[in-house]
Amino acid sequence: MNITNISDNNNSEYKKNDKRYLFLNKQAKLAFFYMSVCYTAGVMIALIFDTGINSEFYTYGNILQLIVIALLHILSFTKKVSYRKAINAFLLIMSTEVAAEMIYEATVNLQQSSLFILTRLTIMMILTSGAVLAYLRFSTFYISILSVVTYIVSTIITQNIHLSQYTYIVILAFLGLAILGNKIYNTLYLIEDKDISLQDEKNEIIDFAHLGHQDWNVLIESLKNKHISADKTLSVLKLINKNISQRIASQARQLVRDEQIYSPILLSHYPNLTCGELEVCLFIIRGMTVSQISAALNITLSTVTTIRSNIRTKMNLPKDINLRQHINSVIHTQNSSFQFKEGINI
Repeated sequence: MNITNISDNNNSEYKKNDKRYLFLNKQAKLAFFYMSVCYTAGVMIALIFDTGINSEFYTYGNILQLIVIALLHILSFTKKVSYRKAINAFLLIMSTEVAAEMIYEATVNLQQSSLFILTRLTIMMILTSGAVLAYLRFSTFYISILSVVTYIVSTIITQNIHLSQYTYIVILAFLGLAILGNKIYNTLYLIEDKDISLQDEKNEIIDFAHLGHQDWNVLIESLKNKHISADKTLSVLKLINKNISQRIASQARQLVRDEQIYSPILLSHYPNLTCGELEVCLFIIRGMTVSQISAALNITLSTVTTIRSNIRTKMNLPKDINLRQHINSVIHTQNSSFQFKEGINI
């Protein structure tokens, strides 16, 4: 098992957002530190003191676990792997090793293995809880399924009636942990996505109104705090009104100029374009996204998407051709003075 490559299924998603990634890595760091320290202490006690298990299988297994834990600490400390990968590798390797111990004990010590199996099952439950706390959905499901399967196999091998009586409890316990882990994981993503959406909306408002972050903070405080200076609030509102008025006027002038210059060119190439489609073309030229066009025209996102699809159909564009680049190339052929506006590639 390559511990440097072990990661949760959606690890690539975390790195798309630094704030989310840093939070998850911090949580993983705490979980890895406390769980590895406690696990190491337990293994050391088993090695140093007589626990009643003298098999070389367990001795070599414990030594191997200590080596893996030390290696993961070195790799994470030197930043060769993230703490999220480290805790993931720790949980997967340790749970697999504990499961192997359960099967081994059930095989070599049929009648006296029940206490050992239940003890190891408790360790598996702790490891599953660690995966939940570290927001590792894949590891949570993996350890839960591994624990249930291993317990059932051990029960079948030993034919122990006492173990078999607890089977449904074991299944319900690990099923509950898996469901809880998945719920926490999804809730975290919903909260983070909402936070990102709110931050994006805030930045759009600040950008549109040409406000500084200090002015934004004053505005928010004025809405929350009745004791803030009325003069300060009024000055910010006047600034917002002035900036928005200038922005709207500037965009209106730009839109009129674009319509006068570009509409005839587009119609000369594609005379079957409607007025609405031409209007969307002008917004596309300016690098506006589907959501921005939707807000500007006060229409739904699906309507904008449909109009874009109609435009592509009338222009006979294959799916691999970028619509904005094609429109600009058409305009370039007719208007050498056209200045390509850099913006979002939609």
